[in-house]
Amino acid sequence: MKLTRTLRILGISGMLLAANAFPSLTTGYSPQAVSQNGGDGTQTTGGASNPSVIFADDFERGTGTWHLNGDWEIRTINGNHVLHAVGDDFSFAQTGCGGDDYRLEARVRVQSGDADLAIRVGDLNAGYYLGLEADGELSLAKWDGAGWTDLGSDAGPYPAGQWHLLALEGEGSQLRGYVDGELKIDASDASFTSGAPMIDVSFGEADFDDVWVAGDGPQACAIIPPNGLNCPFGLALEADDSLLVGSAGRISRVTANGDVTAIAQATSPGEIVVDGDGTIYVVSEVDSTIYTVAPNGSLVPFVTSLQNPWFLDLGPDAYLYASEDWEGTVRIDPATGEHTTWLNNLRGPMVFDDVGNAYLREDATIYRITPDKTVTEIARLPNNYPYRQYTGLARDDAGNFYVGEAAQCQNEAALPPWIPAQTGENVYKIAPDGTVSTFATGLGGVYDLTFGSDGTLYVSEHDLSGIARIAPDGTVTTVVPSSGLCTAHALTYDGDGTLHSMSLDNYLLMAYAPDGSMEALGSGFNAASGDARVPALAFAESGDLYTAEASHHGPSRITRISGSDATVVTTDVEGPSGLAFDGAGTLYTTEGPEGRLTRVDAGGTGTPVVTGLDKPQGLAYGPDGLFYVAELGAHRVTAWDAAGTLSATLPVSEPINVTFVDDTLYVSAETGDVWRRDGSGSLEHFASGVGNAAGVTPHPEGGVAVAFGWENSIYRFAEEAAAPALAFTGPDLVLAGSGTTVTHTFTLHNVGNGRDGAWLMVTSSHDWPVTLAGGGFVAPLPCGGERTLRVAVAVPAGTPSGTRDTLTLTATSRLDPAVVERAHVVTAVAFDVYLPVVIRSDG
Repeated sequence: MKLTRTLRILGISGMLLAANAFPSLTTGYSPQAVSQNGGDGTQTTGGASNPSVIFADDFERGTGTWHLNGDWEIRTINGNHVLHAVGDDFSFAQTGCGGDDYRLEARVRVQSGDADLAIRVGDLNAGYYLGLEADGELSLAKWDGAGWTDLGSDAGPYPAGQWHLLALEGEGSQLRGYVDGELKIDASDASFTSGAPMIDVSFGEADFDDVWVAGDGPQACAIIPPNGLNCPFGLALEADDSLLVGSAGRISRVTANGDVTAIAQATSPGEIVVDGDGTIYVVSEVDSTIYTVAPNGSLVPFVTSLQNPWFLDLGPDAYLYASEDWEGTVRIDPATGEHTTWLNNLRGPMVFDDVGNAYLREDATIYRITPDKTVTEIARLPNNYPYRQYTGLARDDAGNFYVGEAAQCQNEAALPPWIPAQTGENVYKIAPDGTVSTFATGLGGVYDLTFGSDGTLYVSEHDLSGIARIAPDGTVTTVVPSSGLCTAHALTYDGDGTLHSMSLDNYLLMAYAPDGSMEALGSGFNAASGDARVPALAFAESGDLYTAEASHHGPSRITRISGSDATVVTTDVEGPSGLAFDGAGTLYTTEGPEGRLTRVDAGGTGTPVVTGLDKPQGLAYGPDGLFYVAELGAHRVTAWDAAGTLSATLPVSEPINVTFVDDTLYVSAETGDVWRRDGSGSLEHFASGVGNAAGVTPHPEGGVAVAFGWENSIYRFAEEAAAPALAFTGPDLVLAGSGTTVTHTFTLHNVGNGRDGAWLMVTSSHDWPVTLAGGGFVAPLPCGGERTLRVAVAVPAGTPSGTRDTLTLTATSRLDPAVVERAHVVTAVAFDVYLPVVIRSDG
C-alpha cells in the first residue's frame, strides 16, 4: 500500500447496507473455495457462504449503477466485459451512504500501480482499503482523511497481470482480507463502524469484474427481469450482422441470438448509423447533438449546431444526412462535421438505391429525390391519425418499401379518449407501383426498421422494449423478448395476484398474470415526462382500477377501468402522480406540477387539502389514517391528516413512491434504494436495486415489488432465509466431424429465492480441448435470472467415427458451495456415409 498515494475511486450508486449485517462472519469463505487464475480472467472453481447478495455487477450492461470519477471504461476480454481504470490523479465518487457489517468482493487484475477494495468509506474518503500492488504485495490500511495507518500485509506474491479474487469484510472491529478464497490478513480496528463500499486505482492501471456486496438483507427476485433494452429507438446493422440499438440510457449491441451488451451510456439516443469504417454515429434527442461512439464507449460530440435533429442516414457518398427541426434535411461532411442545407421543407427517415436516388418518408408520403434534387411523390399510405403514426423506412433489393407503425403521442390540447387494447402495430409493404399491403402484424410500437444481409427485416419494438425479425413471408420471430415495459414506473396487484403496470414513456397498461403471461389492456396519453408528471395506478375496494395520466403538453385525467369499460373520473387535476383511497373509499391524488395533495369527490371535483408541496410523487394512505407523500423536490416523505395538518417528516434522498405492507412503510427512491419504517421513527435502508427505483407496491407473497425505470425491470424484495438453487437447460446430443470444433449452448437458471452466482467447471471425458466463453464465473443473478453459456469442444483430427465424448458442465452456487448442478451433453463424431450412384441408360 503506497501510503503517500492519491486515489482514483469508484463508488456504488445508491449503496447503503443494512445495520448489523452479517451477524457471523467468522467462518469467512468456505474451506473448499479455490481459484485457478489465468491472464484471460477465468476462474474454474470456488465458493463462498453468504446470507444475501445485496449488490452485484458484472459490467455486461455498462456502468449504469456506478458513480464514476476518473478514467474508467468498459473493455472486452475474451467476450467478457470488465471495468478498466487508469491514472494517478486524485479523484473519487462518494455515495453519501453507508453500512455496518458487510463484505465487498471483486475479481481484480493489477497491471501497474495498485488497486483497492474499500469498505466503510465516508467523508474525505476515510475508510479501510485492501490493496493489491503490481509488485505482488497485499496490504490492509486505514485512511483517516489525513494519513495512512498499516493494519497488515501479505508478501504473496500475487503477480501483476493475473486475475485474483479479492474480498474485504468487516464485522464489528474485525477486518479480514482474502485472496482467491484464502484468509490472508486478519486485523482489528474500531475507527470506522459504517460507510460505503468502493474500488479504486492509483498510479497505474487495473481491471475489475464481478463486484458484489454481501450482508444481511432481503432476497431479490426478478418479476420482470431486465432484457438490456428500454424503449428501443434506432437500429443500425454492423458488418458482422450484429445490430446496434439506441434505447433510453444506453446504446447496445444485439447479436443474432439475442445477446444484448451495452457499449455506451447515452441518456436518450435516437437514430444510429454505421459507416464503412465501422464508425458509429448517434443522434441525441436531449441536447440536439450528433455524437460518434469511441472504442471505450464514450460519446464524442461531432455536430452540435443543428436544431433538434432526429433522423439520421448515411448516403452512398459517405456523407451523413440529418433532419433539422421542421426546416428540412442537411448534408454533413464526415471528415469535418460541417453541414449544408440539402433539402428544404422535407424531413424524415431516408434510404438510398444503387444509382444515388434517395427516398424519404414524411408522415404518410414517400418521396424520391434524384441526384439533381428533383422531388417526386411515389407513394402515399392511408391516414392512420390520431391514434397511430408511421415510423421508419426500409427498402429491399426489389424496390419494395417497408414502414412501421407506432402509437401517436397524445399531447394535443383536446383530451384524447382511452385507447382500448389493440392487437398491436403493423409493418406495411409498399410495392414499386405504390400499392400498400400489410406485411406483418402484432408488433409493439415499431420505431425503426433495417435489413440484415440475409434479407431479414429487423424492427425495434419501442413500446414493448423488444427486437423482432420478420422473414420475407411476413413471419415474425423474437430476437430480444419484449418485457412490455418502457421505462417501468407505476405498478399494483389485483386480488388475483395479477401485476398491473404503466410505464413512464408509453402509458401502456400491461397485465402480468401469475403464470407469466403478458397482456396489453390499453393505453392513455402515450407521452408524459418531466415537470413532475408520472403515471400512477391504484385499485379500489370494488376491484376497479384507477389510472392517473398526465400529458406533458395537454390535459390530465384520472380514469376508472372496470372490466372492459373505461370512464374518465376527473380532469379537474393537473399532473396527477399518486393515487390512494382513504378508509371510506374517497379518492386522493398528488398533483406534481402544482404541489398539491387533492381530494376528488364522487362527482370528479378536486379540492386541495395540502398546498406548497415540492414535486409530490407517490401517495399512500397509512393504517394510522395519515396520507404519506413522497416529495421528490424536498427529499422527504411527509405525513398529513385529512384536514391538511402535517404530522410527520421523514428525510430521504429523492423519494419517488410510497406504500404500506401492514404497518410498515416502504419508500422507493431514484437513488435505487428502498427504505422502510416499522411503526414510528426514522426510515432505515431496506434494499438496493439495479437502477433508479420508481413504483413500489406490496407483493402478494410478502415483501414489496419495485419498478426500476432505466433498467426497465420489476423486482421483488422480501426477507426470507436464503435457499440457493440452480438449474441447467441445454442439448443432449450434438454431432461433430473429426478435426472440427462444435459449440454447446446451455442456459444457467437461478431458481433459488435470491441473488446467486456460480463457479463453473467444464470437463471432457476424452480430455478433448474445451473453452468456456467468458470464463468460469457467473456473477450473481437475481432470483429468476438466467445466463447463456457457450462451451466450445475441439474434436481432435483423426478421431474415429462413432466416438462419443461426454462434456460435463458443473455450476457451484456462490451462496452455498454444497449446491451443485451439472449438465451433460454428448458430442458424437459422425460417420461418413457414401451412397452408390446408379446410372441407368436406355440405350
